[in-house]
Amino acid sequence: LPIFDDYSPGEIAGITGETENAVSVRIHRGVKKLRELIEKSST
Repeated sequence: LPIFDDYSPGEIAGITGETENAVSVRIHRGVKKLRELIEKSST
């Protein structure tokens, strides 16, 4: 979400009801997974 809509982790937490830390962890893990998939598909 923050990449596309400029939401901060705090704003996303308010929308989803999760903690800001949980949102940050999900974003970090999602970006990491995307990087892995992109690297895997380009080799």
